[in-house]
Amino acid sequence: MAMTNKDYDLAFLSDGISNMPRQLTTREWLSDQLFFYLQMTSRFVFIFGGIIGYAINGLIDCVMLLTGGWLLGIWMRRSLGRRGSDPVLGYFRRIKERANGSRRGVLEWAIETVRGSGFTISKCQAITVAYEQAMKEYNSTNLPDQQQEILKRLDKEVKRISYSM
Repeated sequence: MAMTNKDYDLAFLSDGISNMPRQLTTREWLSDQLFFYLQMTSRFVFIFGGIIGYAINGLIDCVMLLTGGWLLGIWMRRSLGRRGSDPVLGYFRRIKERANGSRRGVLEWAIETVRGSGFTISKCQAITVAYEQAMKEYNSTNLPDQQQEILKRLDKEVKRISYSM
C-alpha cells in the first residue's frame, strides 16, 4: 500500500522503505538491525541489571545494578549517536556534529563497520545542507500538504546521500 501525503508525517521520517534509492545490501540490513537492537537494549538494560542484582544479593545489589544499567543505557544511546528525546531532530543534530568534525561513538563505529560504509564528513555536510534548506521551506509555508511534501523530499534526499557509496 502506497503512502499518501496525508499519511506521511514527521514521526515516520526515515521509516519509508519506499523512499530507499536502492535495495539494501545484507551488510546494511544487518547494521540497521544491530542499531535497532542496541537501541532497544539501551532502553531496558537497567531492568535486567535490577533483576540480576536482586537475584544475586537482594535490594542493595538491585539498586546498584539498576543504577549501573541506567548509566550504561545512557552511554549506549550517546554512543549510538542518539541526541535528545526526539529521534528525528536528534539524528539531524548528530549529523551536524559529525559534519563539524565530531568523532564517531564506539557503537556508531561498530555499526558503520558492519555496514561497510560510514557517514563521512562530506555526507554529513550534504545531509545538513539538505535538512537546513528543507526546514527553511517547511517554515515558510503553512499548508500541511506542502509541508508533508517537503518532508518526503527531505527523507528521499537523506536516504540518497546516506546510501551512496
